[in-house]
Amino acid sequence: MAPRRPIGKGIQRSFGLSVFVAFGNVVAWTYRLLFSGLEERSHQSNRHKFIAEVERDFSYLFSQHKGRVHLNEGENLPRAFDHVSVTVEFKEMRVQLTRGRGELDARLAPASDPSEWRELRFYWQFLNLPEGDYSLGTETSLEQVAWRLQANWDRLVNVFTDENWFPSLTNPEWRRFLQLSHEEKLSVRASMAPKLRKGSPIDHSI
Repeated sequence: MAPRRPIGKGIQRSFGLSVFVAFGNVVAWTYRLLFSGLEERSHQSNRHKFIAEVERDFSYLFSQHKGRVHLNEGENLPRAFDHVSVTVEFKEMRVQLTRGRGELDARLAPASDPSEWRELRFYWQFLNLPEGDYSLGTETSLEQVAWRLQANWDRLVNVFTDENWFPSLTNPEWRRFLQLSHEEKLSVRASMAPKLRKGSPIDHSI
């Protein structure tokens, strides 16, 4: 039979562990108190700077297409490193711009379907733009994004119209759909509606 450990030593170990845990909690609370405010101020400073840059580099788009920065959207997105996000709204589309760790990402969604975000590169490929227009892994500057949007504005707006917006199609099907007449598009939508409701495969004969 193993000898019993003195009760006093067990109490001392338990007390020591409690003190250690309490000390750790105090350190964590103190860190949050001292640095959480600093991190928040740093994030807000970076975001305000980013908004100012967007307003500067998108000024021509804003004046031509009545755009504006949606100040509240992007405010509460998960914060990692120095990432900041800003959403720009136009009558026809929305643009989400995110910058962090030296990279800039741009995504678009039609105003009529604002949660359907797709990367800007997707639209360059979808519209069959020249290779040089979408070969970069990430957009390199806000000015470049604004220039590309302006240069292809009419083609993007055409895709985002109620008549042409059909993201459930594959890209080749969607491209063929855009080439149909108004009456043919209505016919395709009418013929596909029951299939889409039932969840059956899309007719690839478009």
